[in-house]
Amino acid sequence: MILEHFLHTSLVFVCYTTVLPRTMSFLKSLFLFGLIFSFTFILTPLGQISSFVVLFFICLSIAFLAKPRLLSVCCSIWGYSCGIIVNYSCLVMAECLFSLTLADLSNRYFVEFTLLNIVLDYAILRIFQYIIRKKLQIISVKLSLPLLWSCLLCLLTCCIIFICNFTYSEMLGYPTAMVRINAFLFTIFFILVVLLLFFIIREFGQKQEYQRRLEYLSLAQEYSANLESSYQEIRKFKHDYHNIILSISGYLEKEDILGIKKYFSTSLEPLYQQLNTFSNDAILDRLKIPEVKGLCLNKAITARSFGITVRFSVPALIQDLTMDVLDFIRILGIYFDNAIDAAKNSKEKNLEVMFIKEEAGNTLLLSNSCDDKLTLYQLSGGGYSSKGKEHGNGLRIAKEILKCYPAIEHNTYIKDSYVIQELRNL
Repeated sequence: MILEHFLHTSLVFVCYTTVLPRTMSFLKSLFLFGLIFSFTFILTPLGQISSFVVLFFICLSIAFLAKPRLLSVCCSIWGYSCGIIVNYSCLVMAECLFSLTLADLSNRYFVEFTLLNIVLDYAILRIFQYIIRKKLQIISVKLSLPLLWSCLLCLLTCCIIFICNFTYSEMLGYPTAMVRINAFLFTIFFILVVLLLFFIIREFGQKQEYQRRLEYLSLAQEYSANLESSYQEIRKFKHDYHNIILSISGYLEKEDILGIKKYFSTSLEPLYQQLNTFSNDAILDRLKIPEVKGLCLNKAITARSFGITVRFSVPALIQDLTMDVLDFIRILGIYFDNAIDAAKNSKEKNLEVMFIKEEAGNTLLLSNSCDDKLTLYQLSGGGYSSKGKEHGNGLRIAKEILKCYPAIEHNTYIKDSYVIQELRNL
């Protein structure tokens, strides 16, 4: 009796969890397995009608245990529907190949039949898991809430129809003809629902890709504008260089040392600082990702307009990233904006950016001077901003993006009145 319930629980567990967008931790999986075991053990006397109750409680549990919640519930229901199709297909094959009825399978071959279902469900759902996670990359597609709710209602309707149908079949004693008809109708209906959802999600993904390309074009245009601005400044400096030499020679002819000192403090020193700025930005030539380079130049111009000293360090060539470039741009832009906001209100007004090439992947270190009163608690999530209550969601958005890249290590810490954002394995 316990073995039968354990196998039945394992079958239900595989169907509900294999195609989740993110794999649950071991403790959460163990907890969910225990819940399913308890539900099925207590509700078995109710027959197939218990499937409604089990479906409700499992969906509720997954909504609390797995993230993103709504998408996880949709995927679990979809996996359960797929498991029903596999089960009916196995019933039809057993009847056609071995002349075994449902009663025979339930009474004499329950263990073998359930194990076969578990293996087939797991194998098929693992293939679907690969398609969902790798091919469709459903986690990175920002599905709207109305679309997710529509998918959920569609899948729930599908499941309710299935459960009602085999509940009615149970009342009739599972006649062979009914099992065959159910298997055929369930399969056709399920395929149509899956195709419908697939095309909807693909269409939505294509629209998002179009938006991403527009963002890419905007960044490229911004990068070109920054390059043009820098080029004009260099041309201006070259023009001024000739006049500088001539003016100095005039002071030398008159042996006017005081005049040279005054000229240096009022004209040459600011020009020297400007030249240092150009040489520092030239370090970004080793950064071979145009979108990232353009953003750095643009944010450096913004920071300097607030009197912030900006320094870049790129010791080796950086040519690619492990994460999507636009996702990195969004994160880097958020870090830059927060760094500029903090640095302009600090005493030192410094901002330093370092890109380091390592074997495991690139590392970004972005540090900025800050107010001594700033704490890690204020930086631990969304909500804090010196701009007011309606701001401060940038870090929360950055965390949500990083959840899609579990291999990337993120650390935030404060050291010697500097906030440091660190991203590893980029």
